[in-house]
Amino acid sequence: MAQRKQYDQAIVIGGSVGGIFAARVLADFFDRVTIVESEHLSSDAKQRKNIPQGNHAHTLLIRGGRLINQYFPGTIDRLVAAGAVPVDMGHDIRWHHFGGWKAHWDDDMIGTFLSRPLVESELASAIKRFPNIEIREQTKAESLIVNEGENRVQGIRIQNKNGECEEIRGDLVIDTTGHNSLTLQQLKSENIPFDEVPIKVSYASRIYRQPTSLPPWKVLMIAQGAPSKRAGVIFPLEGGRWIATLGAYAGEAPPKTHDEFMAVARALPVPDLYRAISEAEPMSDVTTYRFPRDIRHRYDKLKNPLGGLVVLGDALCRLNPLYGQGMAAVAVESDLLRELVQKWSKTGEAFSPAFSRKYFKQAIKRTSPAWQGATLEDLRFFKDEVDLPLSTRIQQWYTRRMHLAAIDSPEVSKTFYRVANLLDPPTDLFKPSIAARVLTHGSATTEGLEIREPATSAS
Repeated sequence: MAQRKQYDQAIVIGGSVGGIFAARVLADFFDRVTIVESEHLSSDAKQRKNIPQGNHAHTLLIRGGRLINQYFPGTIDRLVAAGAVPVDMGHDIRWHHFGGWKAHWDDDMIGTFLSRPLVESELASAIKRFPNIEIREQTKAESLIVNEGENRVQGIRIQNKNGECEEIRGDLVIDTTGHNSLTLQQLKSENIPFDEVPIKVSYASRIYRQPTSLPPWKVLMIAQGAPSKRAGVIFPLEGGRWIATLGAYAGEAPPKTHDEFMAVARALPVPDLYRAISEAEPMSDVTTYRFPRDIRHRYDKLKNPLGGLVVLGDALCRLNPLYGQGMAAVAVESDLLRELVQKWSKTGEAFSPAFSRKYFKQAIKRTSPAWQGATLEDLRFFKDEVDLPLSTRIQQWYTRRMHLAAIDSPEVSKTFYRVANLLDPPTDLFKPSIAARVLTHGSATTEGLEIREPATSAS
Protein backbone atom coordinates (compact mmCIF):
# COMPACT_ATOMS: atom_id res chain seq x y z
CA MET A 1 0.00 0.00 0.00
CA ALA A 2 1.35 3.42 -0.96
CA GLN A 3 2.40 5.64 1.91
CA ARG A 4 0.07 8.60 2.51
CA LYS A 5 1.49 11.99 1.60
CA GLN A 6 1.11 15.23 3.51
CA TYR A 7 -1.97 16.45 1.61
CA ASP A 8 -4.99 14.87 -0.07
CA GLN A 9 -5.58 16.52 -3.43
CA ALA A 10 -4.16 19.30 -5.63
CA ILE A 11 -5.97 20.59 -8.70
CA VAL A 12 -4.08 21.98 -11.72
CA ILE A 13 -6.14 23.95 -14.24
CA GLY A 14 -4.51 23.65 -17.66
CA GLY A 15 -2.43 20.86 -19.19
CA SER A 16 0.17 22.82 -21.14
CA VAL A 17 3.84 22.98 -20.15
CA GLY A 18 3.10 25.03 -17.02
CA GLY A 19 0.31 22.73 -15.87
CA ILE A 20 2.37 19.59 -16.42
CA PHE A 21 5.33 21.06 -14.55
CA ALA A 22 3.13 22.13 -11.63
CA ALA A 23 1.48 18.71 -11.45
CA ARG A 24 4.88 17.02 -11.39
CA VAL A 25 6.25 19.01 -8.47
CA LEU A 26 3.02 18.59 -6.48
CA ALA A 27 2.91 14.81 -7.01
CA ASP A 28 5.56 14.42 -4.29
CA PHE A 29 3.32 16.02 -1.64
CA PHE A 30 -0.27 15.09 -2.54
CA ASP A 31 -2.00 11.73 -2.65
CA ARG A 32 -3.79 12.86 -5.81
CA VAL A 33 -3.11 15.54 -8.38
CA THR A 34 -5.86 16.25 -10.91
CA ILE A 35 -5.09 18.09 -14.16
CA VAL A 36 -8.17 19.68 -15.74
CA GLU A 37 -7.55 20.27 -19.46
CA SER A 38 -10.03 21.58 -22.04
CA GLU A 39 -8.39 19.70 -24.94
CA HIS A 40 -7.14 16.17 -25.46
CA LEU A 41 -3.64 15.90 -23.95
CA SER A 42 -1.92 14.03 -26.75
CA SER A 43 1.35 12.15 -26.55
CA ASP A 44 1.76 12.78 -30.29
CA ALA A 45 3.68 15.86 -31.44
CA LYS A 46 0.69 17.74 -32.83
CA GLN A 47 -0.10 21.46 -32.78
CA ARG A 48 -2.71 22.31 -30.12
CA LYS A 49 -5.68 24.52 -31.02
CA ASN A 50 -5.47 26.58 -27.81
CA ILE A 51 -1.76 27.40 -28.28
CA PRO A 52 -1.51 29.33 -31.58
CA GLN A 53 2.04 30.48 -30.73
CA GLY A 54 3.05 26.81 -31.04
CA ASN A 55 3.34 27.38 -34.80
CA HIS A 56 6.32 29.67 -34.27
CA ALA A 57 9.95 29.45 -33.18
CA HIS A 58 10.59 27.93 -29.75
CA THR A 59 13.60 26.93 -27.73
CA LEU A 60 14.34 25.61 -24.28
CA LEU A 61 16.55 28.10 -22.47
CA ILE A 62 19.26 26.17 -20.68
CA ARG A 63 17.83 26.79 -17.19
CA GLY A 64 14.47 25.44 -18.34
CA GLY A 65 16.06 22.37 -19.90
CA ARG A 66 17.99 21.59 -16.73
CA LEU A 67 14.84 21.85 -14.61
CA ILE A 68 12.97 19.58 -17.03
CA ASN A 69 15.72 16.98 -16.66
CA GLN A 70 15.64 17.40 -12.87
CA TYR A 71 11.93 16.64 -12.59
CA PHE A 72 11.61 14.35 -15.63
CA PRO A 73 15.00 12.56 -15.76
CA GLY A 74 16.18 11.59 -19.24
CA THR A 75 13.77 13.94 -21.03
CA ILE A 76 16.42 15.90 -22.93
CA ASP A 77 18.01 12.68 -24.18
CA ARG A 78 14.59 11.43 -25.32
CA LEU A 79 13.89 14.72 -27.08
CA VAL A 80 17.24 14.56 -28.88
CA ALA A 81 16.52 10.94 -29.85
CA ALA A 82 13.22 12.21 -31.30
CA GLY A 83 15.08 14.77 -33.39
CA ALA A 84 15.54 17.83 -31.16
CA VAL A 85 18.77 19.62 -32.05
CA PRO A 86 21.55 20.19 -29.45
CA VAL A 87 23.17 23.57 -30.02
CA ASP A 88 26.54 24.70 -28.67
CA MET A 89 25.58 28.20 -27.54
CA GLY A 90 29.13 29.49 -27.87
CA HIS A 91 29.80 28.36 -31.44
CA ASP A 92 26.63 27.19 -33.23
CA ILE A 93 24.68 30.48 -32.98
CA ARG A 94 25.23 33.37 -35.38
CA TRP A 95 23.58 36.47 -33.92
CA HIS A 96 23.63 39.85 -35.64
CA HIS A 97 22.69 42.58 -33.16
CA PHE A 98 23.32 46.33 -33.03
CA GLY A 99 25.29 46.27 -36.26
CA GLY A 100 27.63 43.31 -35.67
CA TRP A 101 27.90 39.57 -34.99
CA LYS A 102 28.25 38.53 -31.34
CA ALA A 103 31.62 36.99 -30.54
CA HIS A 104 31.91 33.22 -30.16
CA TRP A 105 33.25 31.67 -26.95
CA ASP A 106 34.14 28.30 -25.39
CA ASP A 107 32.00 26.56 -22.77
CA ASP A 108 29.75 23.53 -22.30
CA MET A 109 26.46 25.44 -22.62
CA ILE A 110 24.25 23.24 -24.79
CA GLY A 111 20.78 24.46 -25.69
CA THR A 112 17.95 22.36 -27.13
CA PHE A 113 16.02 23.50 -30.19
CA LEU A 114 12.77 21.82 -31.19
CA SER A 115 9.11 22.42 -31.94
CA ARG A 116 6.74 23.19 -29.08
CA PRO A 117 4.50 20.21 -29.96
CA LEU A 118 7.49 17.87 -29.51
CA VAL A 119 8.31 19.07 -25.99
CA GLU A 120 4.62 19.09 -25.02
CA SER A 121 4.11 15.54 -26.29
CA GLU A 122 7.16 14.28 -24.39
CA LEU A 123 6.03 15.95 -21.16
CA ALA A 124 2.49 14.63 -21.64
CA SER A 125 3.88 11.10 -21.97
CA ALA A 126 6.06 11.60 -18.89
CA ILE A 127 3.27 12.96 -16.67
CA LYS A 128 0.98 10.06 -17.55
CA ARG A 129 3.47 7.68 -15.93
CA PHE A 130 2.78 9.10 -12.45
CA PRO A 131 0.21 6.85 -10.71
CA ASN A 132 -1.15 9.61 -8.47
CA ILE A 133 -1.79 12.08 -11.31
CA GLU A 134 -5.20 12.01 -13.02
CA ILE A 135 -5.86 13.92 -16.25
CA ARG A 136 -9.42 15.09 -16.87
CA GLU A 137 -9.34 15.82 -20.59
CA GLN A 138 -11.93 17.75 -22.63
CA THR A 139 -13.09 19.23 -19.35
CA LYS A 140 -13.71 22.93 -18.78
CA ALA A 141 -12.95 24.67 -15.50
CA GLU A 142 -15.95 26.94 -14.85
CA SER A 143 -15.17 28.69 -11.55
CA LEU A 144 -13.26 28.57 -8.30
CA ILE A 145 -15.02 27.34 -5.16
CA VAL A 146 -14.26 29.93 -2.47
CA ASN A 147 -14.84 29.61 1.27
CA GLU A 148 -15.54 33.27 2.02
CA GLY A 149 -15.21 32.81 5.78
CA GLU A 150 -11.66 31.42 5.48
CA ASN A 151 -10.80 33.49 2.36
CA ARG A 152 -9.58 30.30 0.77
CA VAL A 153 -10.15 28.39 -2.47
CA GLN A 154 -11.34 24.84 -1.77
CA GLY A 155 -11.74 23.49 -5.29
CA ILE A 156 -13.25 24.20 -8.71
CA ARG A 157 -16.50 23.67 -10.61
CA ILE A 158 -16.10 21.92 -13.94
CA GLN A 159 -18.06 20.87 -16.98
CA ASN A 160 -16.87 17.39 -17.92
CA LYS A 161 -16.56 15.97 -21.43
CA ASN A 162 -20.16 14.74 -21.24
CA GLY A 163 -21.41 18.28 -20.53
CA GLU A 164 -22.20 17.49 -16.90
CA CYS A 165 -21.35 19.87 -14.06
CA GLU A 166 -19.20 18.64 -11.17
CA GLU A 167 -17.26 19.94 -8.21
CA ILE A 168 -13.71 18.87 -7.46
CA ARG A 169 -12.47 19.66 -3.97
CA GLY A 170 -8.79 20.10 -3.16
CA ASP A 171 -6.26 21.49 -0.72
CA LEU A 172 -4.49 23.62 -3.36
CA VAL A 173 -5.53 24.92 -6.81
CA ILE A 174 -2.98 25.94 -9.46
CA ASP A 175 -4.24 28.12 -12.31
CA THR A 176 -2.12 27.83 -15.47
CA THR A 177 -4.85 28.84 -17.94
CA GLY A 178 -2.91 31.62 -19.64
CA HIS A 179 -3.25 35.36 -19.96
CA ASN A 180 -7.06 35.37 -19.76
CA SER A 181 -7.03 33.10 -16.73
CA LEU A 182 -9.97 31.76 -14.75
CA THR A 183 -8.61 33.50 -11.63
CA LEU A 184 -8.35 36.85 -13.36
CA GLN A 185 -11.92 36.57 -14.64
CA GLN A 186 -13.35 35.55 -11.27
CA LEU A 187 -11.48 38.26 -9.34
CA LYS A 188 -12.32 41.16 -11.67
CA SER A 189 -13.85 43.09 -8.80
CA GLU A 190 -10.52 42.98 -6.95
CA ASN A 191 -8.94 45.24 -9.61
CA ILE A 192 -5.70 43.26 -9.47
CA PRO A 193 -2.78 45.63 -10.19
CA PHE A 194 -0.62 44.91 -13.21
CA ASP A 195 2.49 46.13 -15.00
CA GLU A 196 2.34 46.31 -18.78
CA VAL A 197 4.32 47.37 -21.82
CA PRO A 198 2.09 47.62 -24.94
CA ILE A 199 4.51 46.42 -27.63
CA LYS A 200 2.13 45.34 -30.43
CA VAL A 201 4.45 42.64 -31.75
CA SER A 202 3.46 40.59 -34.75
CA TYR A 203 5.30 37.67 -36.23
CA ALA A 204 5.11 35.29 -39.14
CA SER A 205 6.66 31.84 -39.47
CA ARG A 206 7.27 29.23 -42.11
CA ILE A 207 8.71 25.71 -42.02
CA TYR A 208 11.48 24.75 -44.47
CA ARG A 209 13.30 21.57 -45.34
CA GLN A 210 16.97 22.12 -44.60
CA PRO A 211 19.16 22.24 -47.73
CA THR A 212 21.68 19.45 -48.32
CA SER A 213 24.55 21.91 -47.99
CA LEU A 214 24.17 23.46 -44.53
CA PRO A 215 25.54 26.87 -43.51
CA PRO A 216 28.24 27.10 -40.79
CA TRP A 217 25.63 27.76 -38.08
CA LYS A 218 22.71 25.89 -36.54
CA VAL A 219 20.85 28.98 -35.28
CA LEU A 220 20.65 32.35 -37.02
CA MET A 221 19.30 35.49 -35.31
CA ILE A 222 19.13 38.98 -36.79
CA ALA A 223 17.92 41.90 -34.68
CA GLN A 224 19.30 45.29 -35.52
CA GLY A 225 17.75 46.91 -32.45
CA ALA A 226 15.72 50.11 -32.22
CA PRO A 227 14.80 52.12 -34.17
CA SER A 228 14.66 49.22 -36.67
CA LYS A 229 11.39 47.43 -35.94
CA ARG A 230 12.06 44.09 -37.61
CA ALA A 231 13.92 40.95 -36.62
CA GLY A 232 14.28 37.43 -37.95
CA VAL A 233 15.46 34.01 -36.77
CA ILE A 234 16.04 30.53 -38.14
CA PHE A 235 15.87 27.72 -35.59
CA PRO A 236 16.46 24.03 -36.33
CA LEU A 237 13.60 21.58 -35.76
CA GLU A 238 13.32 17.84 -35.54
CA GLY A 239 12.99 16.05 -38.88
CA GLY A 240 15.73 17.97 -40.69
CA ARG A 241 13.64 21.12 -40.80
CA TRP A 242 14.06 24.82 -40.12
CA ILE A 243 11.53 27.27 -38.81
CA ALA A 244 12.02 30.85 -39.97
CA THR A 245 10.23 33.50 -37.92
CA LEU A 246 10.05 37.21 -38.81
CA GLY A 247 8.96 39.62 -36.10
CA ALA A 248 7.94 43.27 -36.09
CA TYR A 249 7.18 45.85 -33.40
CA ALA A 250 4.78 48.76 -33.02
CA GLY A 251 1.83 47.32 -34.88
CA GLU A 252 3.52 46.59 -38.20
CA ALA A 253 1.53 44.01 -40.13
CA PRO A 254 3.15 40.57 -40.49
CA PRO A 255 3.78 39.13 -43.98
CA LYS A 256 1.12 36.62 -45.03
CA THR A 257 2.20 35.37 -48.45
CA HIS A 258 5.36 33.86 -49.90
CA ASP A 259 6.28 37.06 -51.71
CA GLU A 260 5.65 39.24 -48.64
CA PHE A 261 7.66 36.86 -46.43
CA MET A 262 10.62 36.92 -48.80
CA ALA A 263 10.44 40.71 -49.14
CA VAL A 264 10.59 41.22 -45.37
CA ALA A 265 13.47 38.72 -45.07
CA ARG A 266 15.34 40.55 -47.81
CA ALA A 267 14.90 43.88 -46.00
CA LEU A 268 16.70 42.68 -42.86
CA PRO A 269 20.03 44.48 -42.22
CA VAL A 270 22.14 41.50 -43.35
CA PRO A 271 21.27 39.03 -46.16
CA ASP A 272 22.04 35.75 -44.33
CA LEU A 273 18.46 34.78 -43.48
CA TYR A 274 17.13 35.67 -46.92
CA ARG A 275 19.87 33.66 -48.62
CA ALA A 276 19.29 30.66 -46.35
CA ILE A 277 15.54 30.38 -46.97
CA SER A 278 16.02 31.12 -50.69
CA GLU A 279 18.00 27.87 -50.92
CA ALA A 280 15.56 25.85 -48.75
CA GLU A 281 12.30 24.16 -49.72
CA PRO A 282 9.14 25.55 -48.06
CA MET A 283 7.11 22.88 -46.22
CA SER A 284 4.26 25.03 -44.94
CA ASP A 285 2.27 28.16 -45.59
CA VAL A 286 3.07 31.35 -43.69
CA THR A 287 1.38 31.47 -40.29
CA THR A 288 0.98 34.68 -38.29
CA TYR A 289 0.45 35.68 -34.68
CA ARG A 290 0.00 38.98 -32.84
CA PHE A 291 1.12 39.70 -29.31
CA PRO A 292 -0.23 42.97 -27.88
CA ARG A 293 1.72 43.51 -24.66
CA ASP A 294 4.08 42.31 -21.99
CA ILE A 295 2.04 42.02 -18.79
CA ARG A 296 2.46 40.70 -15.27
CA HIS A 297 -0.39 40.56 -12.79
CA ARG A 298 0.66 41.79 -9.35
CA TYR A 299 -1.13 39.34 -7.06
CA ASP A 300 1.74 40.06 -4.68
CA LYS A 301 0.21 43.51 -4.05
CA LEU A 302 -3.17 42.18 -2.91
CA LYS A 303 -3.79 42.86 0.77
CA ASN A 304 -5.90 39.72 1.13
CA PRO A 305 -4.96 37.09 -1.48
CA LEU A 306 -7.05 33.94 -1.57
CA GLY A 307 -5.50 31.02 0.27
CA GLY A 308 -5.25 27.66 -1.47
CA LEU A 309 -4.57 29.32 -4.83
CA VAL A 310 -1.47 29.78 -6.97
CA VAL A 311 -1.27 31.35 -10.44
CA LEU A 312 1.55 30.26 -12.74
CA GLY A 313 2.88 30.84 -16.26
CA ASP A 314 1.25 33.33 -18.63
CA ALA A 315 -1.57 33.67 -16.11
CA LEU A 316 0.99 35.42 -13.90
CA CYS A 317 3.56 36.94 -16.28
CA ARG A 318 3.34 36.99 -20.07
CA LEU A 319 6.43 38.08 -22.00
CA ASN A 320 7.23 38.86 -25.62
CA PRO A 321 7.56 35.39 -27.22
CA LEU A 322 10.43 36.60 -29.42
CA TYR A 323 12.74 36.20 -26.39
CA GLY A 324 11.85 32.53 -25.90
CA GLN A 325 11.56 32.73 -22.10
CA GLY A 326 8.10 31.23 -21.59
CA MET A 327 8.88 27.55 -20.96
CA ALA A 328 11.91 28.35 -18.81
CA ALA A 329 9.85 30.83 -16.75
CA VAL A 330 7.17 28.25 -15.89
CA ALA A 331 9.91 25.80 -14.92
CA VAL A 332 11.37 28.41 -12.55
CA GLU A 333 7.94 29.16 -11.05
CA SER A 334 7.19 25.44 -10.60
CA ASP A 335 10.56 24.93 -8.92
CA LEU A 336 9.65 27.73 -6.51
CA LEU A 337 6.25 26.11 -5.89
CA ARG A 338 7.92 22.86 -4.89
CA GLU A 339 10.28 24.68 -2.56
CA LEU A 340 7.45 26.52 -0.78
CA VAL A 341 5.12 23.50 -0.56
CA GLN A 342 7.95 21.45 0.92
CA LYS A 343 8.55 24.07 3.62
CA TRP A 344 4.84 24.62 4.25
CA SER A 345 4.16 20.89 4.62
CA LYS A 346 6.33 20.85 7.74
CA THR A 347 3.86 23.19 9.48
CA GLY A 348 0.95 20.79 9.00
CA GLU A 349 -1.28 23.78 8.20
CA ALA A 350 -3.74 24.28 5.35
CA PHE A 351 -2.68 26.50 2.45
CA SER A 352 -3.79 29.79 3.94
CA PRO A 353 -3.65 33.30 2.42
CA ALA A 354 -0.19 33.57 4.02
CA PHE A 355 1.07 30.76 1.76
CA SER A 356 -0.37 32.41 -1.36
CA ARG A 357 1.15 35.76 -0.37
CA LYS A 358 4.57 34.15 0.07
CA TYR A 359 4.34 32.44 -3.31
CA PHE A 360 3.29 35.55 -5.22
CA LYS A 361 6.01 37.70 -3.68
CA GLN A 362 8.70 35.13 -4.45
CA ALA A 363 7.38 34.39 -7.95
CA ILE A 364 7.58 38.06 -8.93
CA LYS A 365 11.10 38.21 -7.54
CA ARG A 366 12.30 35.10 -9.38
CA THR A 367 10.79 36.08 -12.71
CA SER A 368 11.95 39.70 -12.49
CA PRO A 369 15.20 39.06 -14.42
CA ALA A 370 13.19 37.78 -17.38
CA TRP A 371 10.66 40.63 -17.08
CA GLN A 372 13.30 43.33 -16.79
CA GLY A 373 15.39 41.97 -19.63
CA ALA A 374 12.43 41.72 -22.00
CA THR A 375 10.74 45.02 -21.19
CA LEU A 376 14.01 46.97 -21.15
CA GLU A 377 14.59 45.98 -24.78
CA ASP A 378 10.94 46.34 -25.82
CA LEU A 379 10.75 49.89 -24.48
CA ARG A 380 13.54 50.98 -26.85
CA PHE A 381 10.96 51.02 -29.63
CA PHE A 382 8.69 53.48 -27.84
CA LYS A 383 11.07 56.10 -26.46
CA ASP A 384 9.21 58.84 -28.33
CA GLU A 385 5.84 57.69 -27.00
CA VAL A 386 6.69 56.86 -23.38
CA ASP A 387 8.43 59.18 -20.92
CA LEU A 388 10.93 56.68 -19.52
CA PRO A 389 12.52 57.28 -16.13
CA LEU A 390 16.17 58.31 -16.18
CA SER A 391 17.11 55.01 -14.51
CA THR A 392 15.57 53.06 -17.41
CA ARG A 393 17.35 55.19 -20.01
CA ILE A 394 20.67 54.66 -18.21
CA GLN A 395 20.10 50.88 -18.21
CA GLN A 396 19.26 50.96 -21.91
CA TRP A 397 22.38 52.99 -22.61
CA TYR A 398 24.52 50.51 -20.69
CA THR A 399 22.97 47.40 -22.25
CA ARG A 400 23.35 48.89 -25.73
CA ARG A 401 27.07 49.38 -25.06
CA MET A 402 27.18 45.85 -23.63
CA HIS A 403 25.76 44.43 -26.87
CA LEU A 404 28.31 46.45 -28.86
CA ALA A 405 31.12 45.15 -26.64
CA ALA A 406 29.83 41.58 -27.14
CA ILE A 407 30.73 41.90 -30.82
CA ASP A 408 34.45 41.97 -29.97
CA SER A 409 34.62 40.39 -26.50
CA PRO A 410 33.99 36.64 -26.01
CA GLU A 411 33.81 37.26 -22.25
CA VAL A 412 31.03 39.85 -22.56
CA SER A 413 29.20 37.71 -25.13
CA LYS A 414 29.35 34.62 -22.91
CA THR A 415 28.18 36.54 -19.83
CA PHE A 416 25.20 37.90 -21.76
CA TYR A 417 24.24 34.42 -23.00
CA ARG A 418 24.38 33.04 -19.45
CA VAL A 419 22.11 35.81 -18.16
CA ALA A 420 19.74 35.44 -21.13
CA ASN A 421 19.45 31.71 -20.41
CA LEU A 422 18.50 32.47 -16.78
CA LEU A 423 21.65 30.75 -15.49
CA ASP A 424 23.18 33.84 -13.87
CA PRO A 425 21.63 37.01 -12.40
CA PRO A 426 21.55 40.24 -14.43
CA THR A 427 23.95 41.77 -11.92
CA ASP A 428 26.71 39.70 -13.57
CA LEU A 429 26.51 42.12 -16.51
CA PHE A 430 27.84 44.79 -14.14
CA LYS A 431 30.75 42.82 -12.68
CA PRO A 432 33.98 44.87 -12.74
CA SER A 433 35.57 42.80 -15.52
CA ILE A 434 32.46 43.13 -17.71
CA ALA A 435 31.75 46.77 -16.88
CA ALA A 436 35.35 47.69 -17.73
CA ARG A 437 35.01 46.19 -21.21
CA VAL A 438 31.58 47.73 -21.73
CA LEU A 439 32.54 51.22 -20.64
CA THR A 440 35.85 51.29 -22.51
CA HIS A 441 34.44 49.83 -25.73
CA GLY A 442 34.67 52.53 -28.39
CA SER A 443 34.00 55.99 -27.03
CA ALA A 444 32.72 55.93 -23.44
CA THR A 445 30.34 58.82 -23.93
CA THR A 446 26.65 59.20 -23.32
CA GLU A 447 25.93 58.58 -27.01
CA GLY A 448 22.45 57.12 -27.30
CA LEU A 449 21.43 58.37 -23.86
CA GLU A 450 18.95 61.18 -23.96
CA ILE A 451 18.93 63.17 -20.73
CA ARG A 452 15.52 64.79 -20.71
CA GLU A 453 13.54 66.56 -18.05
CA PRO A 454 10.44 64.61 -17.01
CA ALA A 455 7.27 65.74 -18.74
CA THR A 456 5.14 68.06 -16.66
CA SER A 457 1.41 68.57 -16.77
CA ALA A 458 0.15 71.75 -18.33
CA SER A 459 -0.88 74.24 -15.73
